Parts: sequence; structure tokens; C-alpha cells
Amino acid sequence: MRFPLTEPPQQTLAALVGALDMVDIAIVLLNPALQIRYFNRRFAETFAIFDAGSSPAIADVLNIAAGEGIFAVPRRDLSDTVATWAATIAEGSGQPFLIELADGRWLQCRSRLCPDGGRLISCTDARRDTGLQDVEVARRINAELRFNTETLEDYAAHLAALAEATDDARARLEQEIAERRVLEAKLRELATTDALTGALNRAEILNVGQRELEAAQRFQQRLSVLMLDLDHFKSINDRFGHAGGDQALRHVVALLAGAIRSSDALGRLGGEEFVLILPATPCEAAGQVAERLRLLIAETPAVSGDGTIPMTVSIGLAMASPADRSIEDAIGRADRALYEAKNGGRNRVAVACSLAIACDPV
Repeated sequence: MRFPLTEPPQQTLAALVGALDMVDIAIVLLNPALQIRYFNRRFAETFAIFDAGSSPAIADVLNIAAGEGIFAVPRRDLSDTVATWAATIAEGSGQPFLIELADGRWLQCRSRLCPDGGRLISCTDARRDTGLQDVEVARRINAELRFNTETLEDYAAHLAALAEATDDARARLEQEIAERRVLEAKLRELATTDALTGALNRAEILNVGQRELEAAQRFQQRLSVLMLDLDHFKSINDRFGHAGGDQALRHVVALLAGAIRSSDALGRLGGEEFVLILPATPCEAAGQVAERLRLLIAETPAVSGDGTIPMTVSIGLAMASPADRSIEDAIGRADRALYEAKNGGRNRVAVACSLAIACDPV
């Protein structure tokens, strides 16, 4: 499919730059020599860099920010730490790395290799151990995500094409249009996926769950919701360190993703808490799924270094009701059932189906 330009490249580029300045993701585009071609407003505010000069190297930008006290790194370790970040960016593997800022925030950053040999760097705030928020906050997150996604879909695809394309460079423009599809896919992944585990992020799982709830109510189908929480996760972090804790979370998501249907949706709400949306699934069948997943996690420890990390999970199950106005209503009931499972000794499934919709036969 081709996307012909409907306005002069300069106008479209100006609109694109304005759109990218509106998102809350710090974005930097480097050339193959690792010099800055473009950065957005969020990057400038975070790193206190407002004058790029003549295409500075990203390593120089990091060193300047370090000298300004932007990073929360001991002075004796600052040079080595910044060098490690610069090397990770140069590698362009897409693996996330964390940067602690002096204002108390953590940034989770990724550097990805572009088709032209440059790098695309993105940095987002890393939030840990967030719990369920209220309905209005979740809806605001969804609205912001939809706006950002639509804006990026409309404009980000043209960034590489418009950076150097001219009216008489048709061959180059064809190549850039193909490359922008890769950038669009990467930006979509950043907007909808939890960076650590690969599950849907909080905003996206709430968005998917709301669509499934509306479809279930429209077609009078059953919809089940599972809330899952790793038992004693703090002790895993204490014993194996945060790297071991992160490995445990990735391991659990891999197990769950391999054991559910393609129509099911798995998301991370925050910390060690996950939600699973099961369309067209009555209570009894959902209970069987929950018990199967509980056993799978208990019987399949994660591997960390030379040892293994044994894990169990507590699960709360609830059914969506015709009276639910949002998916958060069903999630809230599942969360209360999860609390009962925790109080009942952990490593178990608790069910919160109301009498009106309780446990229909499979």
C-alpha cells in the first residue's frame, strides 16, 4: 500500500515535529555516526538539552547532562555508568536499560537499530508496584493512549522520509516510506506493551477488556476475568535480587502466554499483578483454566543464574455482569476474590460469581 504525500514535505514535517512534541515519551533519532538528527520536547525537558548545536554525538549529550547533575549516580561511578549507557545505545539491541534521575524518577530506555544504520532511542517513566486505579483515572489513561497512538500512526511514519527527502529524490523517498513502516510498528509496540514482560500494559489491557465487555453484552455472551498475583514476590526480590524478580515476572508471562487461547488477553496491571480476559468463557470453564494455570506456575520454576526460583500464584475469578458499565467493575470483583485467595493461604483460586451468573455448565 502506498501513502502519497498530500502537502509539501516541509509542512508535513512541521506537523510531525509538533505532534511528537506532544507525547510523553522522550524520543531521539540518531544517524549512523550516533549523532543526533532529531529530539522531541520530552527529551529536551528530561535531559535539560535545548540547543543541539551541530549534530552532537549522543555520548557528548549524556556527558553534558551528567555534568549538570541530571543523573542520580555517585560521582565516582558516573563516568563508567554514562559510558555503559552510550555503549548500550550504540549496540541498538532493543533491550531495556534503566536511568535513575536526580529528581527521583526512573527512565526505562531502549535503543533500536534503524534500517539506515542509525538508532531510535525512546525513554518512558518506569513505574513499579502500581495497584488498581479508579475508573476515571483508567479511562483518562485510555483516552491519552488512543490520542497518542492515532497521532503517531498519522505522522510518525513520515519522519525518516521527510528528514532528507526532496521533490526530485523519488527513489530515496520510496525507500524511506518502506522504512517508516518499521518505525510505526516500533512506536505502536511502545504504546501498548509492558516493556519488562511483553504483556499488554495497563492502559491497553483495560482498553481491550472494555471492548470485550461491550461485545459480550451486545451478543449476550459470558466473559470471565482472572486476577493473578505472584505469592511472596518481595521474598523473591530479597533472595534473588531485582534481576531475579524481573526474570520471574518474564517467566510467568511466558508460561501464561503459551497456555491461553489466541482470543484471550493478558496484561500487567503493575508490580507482580496481572489480569487475564477470557471472552466467551463461563464461570466453570474459567475456573478450570485458573486451576490449570495455577498448577503450571507451581510446577515450572524460573531459572536464574545457577539456580531456580520456585513460585506460586493466587488467582481471583469473576464474571462480567450485564449491569457492569466498565471492565473495571468485573476486575474489582476479581480483585476481591484474589484478596480472599491470599487470606486463605495463597497458591489457590477463589471465585466471586454472583448467583445471577454463577458457574453455568461448560
